[in-house]
Amino acid sequence: RDPLDLSSDWPLNSRRLTKGLDRTVLEEGDLLFYQHPWQSLPDHGMLVCGDLAVYHTGPSDARPGRVKAVKLERLFEHPDPRWRPLASNPYFLGVHRWRILD
Repeated sequence: RDPLDLSSDWPLNSRRLTKGLDRTVLEEGDLLFYQHPWQSLPDHGMLVCGDLAVYHTGPSDARPGRVKAVKLERLFEHPDPRWRPLASNPYFLGVHRWRILD
């Protein structure tokens, strides 16, 4: 089993708080999930750290990938609308919280 495959574990280990990014319920450590089924690694997760979303770029032919951060507000302006954390975006799976924190 691929440890980076989020498709089976994240629904069991977290619960969805909102479909769109709602800053009123957002807490440090919450998760943002996306799914892009046309990609070889279709599941994407970001970790909320303050006003940042932290993520791993994933591997490419040129490098193994790296950890990056983006301001949450910048996601709303992302040039590719598939990365915008909006309820109307079918590729954004919502804001989730680890069940262990309940």
